[in-house]
Amino acid sequence: MKMNKIFSALMLIGAVIATACDPINNPPLPPDPDKDTTGINKPEPKPESDTLTVADILKMKEDGTLPAKDAGTEKKWVKAYIVGSYNFDADPKFVIGTANASGTSLLLADDPESTDTYKVASVKLSAGKFRDALNLVAHPENYKKELKLYGIVEAYCGIGGIVNIEEAYLDGENVGTIEVGEIDYQDGELSVSDFLAVEEIKNLASGATTETEYVVRGIVQSVVKVDLSYGNAQFYITDGEKELLCYNIAGVNKEKFVSAKQLEVGDIVTVKSVVTNYSGTIEPKGGYLTRTTNTFDPSTVEGPKEATIAEILALGLADGATSAEQYKVSGMIAKVTEASTDYGNLTFDIEDGNGNTLTCYRVYYLDNKKYTATDPALEVGDNVTLIAQVKNHYGTIELVQGYVSAHTK
Repeated sequence: MKMNKIFSALMLIGAVIATACDPINNPPLPPDPDKDTTGINKPEPKPESDTLTVADILKMKEDGTLPAKDAGTEKKWVKAYIVGSYNFDADPKFVIGTANASGTSLLLADDPESTDTYKVASVKLSAGKFRDALNLVAHPENYKKELKLYGIVEAYCGIGGIVNIEEAYLDGENVGTIEVGEIDYQDGELSVSDFLAVEEIKNLASGATTETEYVVRGIVQSVVKVDLSYGNAQFYITDGEKELLCYNIAGVNKEKFVSAKQLEVGDIVTVKSVVTNYSGTIEPKGGYLTRTTNTFDPSTVEGPKEATIAEILALGLADGATSAEQYKVSGMIAKVTEASTDYGNLTFDIEDGNGNTLTCYRVYYLDNKKYTATDPALEVGDNVTLIAQVKNHYGTIELVQGYVSAHTK
């Protein structure tokens, strides 16, 4: 059995707080005789003076000591103010303020009033608790607030950035902790760090896929989505040092996921899969879980729940949240936004005749197949039934990750 040497971020921040006021004069606290520290490699407390500013990160880039994108290994505390975000679809892409904000990144500055995009650092908000709590799309009130976070410092968005966040404090309040702790490895299971260090994987060309299946184990850091239409999931796992995107992974022993409750942040999972280099991103793709610490019983799920449009709108999902189950919803098409035969998906609005409308976003057609030019045209006034999950897309309620199960003209 291999013992993971990574300590929990929660223990680290506790050590920082305990010594930050006067790390020189305060003697260390005596050990707690009732505290079990078996197997935990606890580091020296990190003094407050070691916390980086944006100016420190800018200097690292200037003097060539900033690691390249995806090459960083050392975690640092960084403290600054949220002043904007990097939005790839905007012009300019470095956006100060909340207008045209991105939900997947932040820009930090040492001065909350700064508008100089040459004096900022970027933050990658992977899907999960940190993105949900910090992004400026859902939380414009976070603008100009102080943010202290712990993660890997490296190049991101073309400038100095912080990625793979383990802990964050917004105006002094803890907004999330990744509990790494100890991971039990069985024979043949690799940690994320060891997996990424395998020669075949390190040297995998862009667009290539291995013939060999690899087995990697880690803690679920964030869940991008659990697509119940296909029964697979996209999520990030970590060993506390590196993170890894697992793409279109089925459930245990190749069983389809029937509920998003089968995969949650904090679960310890083992993934068996071939490996793909997708434009520079290494990811296990199309594999399955061999074991998990998740205890949700999938046999309790009875299938899609029938609901009216009004009931869907009243579910009360939080911003950015997606329902753990599928719903069966019927209505009349009120607007067709897209009926793409190139990508095979459909975006349209349905209504119930009582003033309630619902967006159906990039769903597939009958039998969960792609929409083609030979299928009947999708038109206003048609009646449809959909089986899909529900998402609160920052205030807009949508049916997503589903398909049209019935279509009458």
